[in-house]
Amino acid sequence: MKPIIGNAARKEQFFPRPEIRRKLLSSIESNENILISSPRRVGKTSILLNLIDEPDERYYAVSVNTESCNSAEKFFEQILKSIFDTDNLDGFGKFNKEAKATFKAWGERIAGFSLAGVELNLNASEKSSYYDQLQKFLTEVNLNGKVILLLLDEFPVTVEQILKKDGVDAASLFLSQNRELRQKHEFQKKIRFIYTGSVGLLNVARKMKATDKVNDLRDIKVGPLKKSDAQILASELYKARLAYEPSATMVDYTLEKIGLYFPHYIQLITKEVQELIEYEELELIESTIDTAFNNLILNGNIYFQHYKDRLWKIFSTEEVSLVNNIMSSIKKSPNGLSYDEILNLAIGSNLQNELTEILETLLHDGYLLEKESRYLFYSIILKHWWK
Repeated sequence: MKPIIGNAARKEQFFPRPEIRRKLLSSIESNENILISSPRRVGKTSILLNLIDEPDERYYAVSVNTESCNSAEKFFEQILKSIFDTDNLDGFGKFNKEAKATFKAWGERIAGFSLAGVELNLNASEKSSYYDQLQKFLTEVNLNGKVILLLLDEFPVTVEQILKKDGVDAASLFLSQNRELRQKHEFQKKIRFIYTGSVGLLNVARKMKATDKVNDLRDIKVGPLKKSDAQILASELYKARLAYEPSATMVDYTLEKIGLYFPHYIQLITKEVQELIEYEELELIESTIDTAFNNLILNGNIYFQHYKDRLWKIFSTEEVSLVNNIMSSIKKSPNGLSYDEILNLAIGSNLQNELTEILETLLHDGYLLEKESRYLFYSIILKHWWK
């Protein structure tokens, strides 16, 4: 296994999650569309990309990061472009020449697409929406028994952006369009949807009073690694970074230190240990791991600032201020805060009516956990870093 920091782990860098892959494929075989629920940095994107890197010959998996889409039209345009992308088709490698020619012909029919350096420019009266063109494609195309598998990363952020830009009606219509594509009987043998994102889709839909537009999705939860898998990953990373086998004791101490068995966190702590051993000539002992943990927190902005940046995409300015107050107060309290204590903070900000939605988002997205009626940081690392 090769160490990797920052980007999604792929191919030889990816730590297999076979039980999750089996669950995904089993749901797809049962004609289900999927919502992957998990906190940030648990490896959702890597799990999806593995469906492309190790394709099942029945499913043409296409990854679409929708975070930059702030309209339905842009969203469906991105989907069409990804489906017809020649690199995606060649990477899948399960379509014959005739099928590839069919995809190319369809791509050339899509208004505004640029294929082989030639862009099709149609008059406004000749154009139909990308949503309509996607429906027409799915209606007419023959996929010879194969199914397009759309992997839609950061989908809830797209919904939030449409909501902020164009209002509830536009965002609700967008969710309805997605549901219609999932529910049309003639499409169910041609396309499946897997939605995921760091923001909870159900939380967004609940805020819009539109849960009926997403209640057909099969919710599959992805959590941290099991300890046995985390031990294997930490050991493999230490071997790759240090060129020798770590002791089981040091592997377990490393995992105890980070507290939460996210592949990303294991990557980070082993990298910090490697740098201490290489540049300061230390040994792989408990004090070195302690120092590595402290360095990770001290230099953690590059790895953890996105937790704070994300808040601005999903909350108002006043709500972000309250969230920071809640998180800072929990950090100062060894036993976390009760709901009533958090409610008092919300009342002080005149946001008591918004508190339920705020807490549900923080719980879903891996900021907080609730234990014995107390709210605590989900991650030890995030708790030490938060300021």
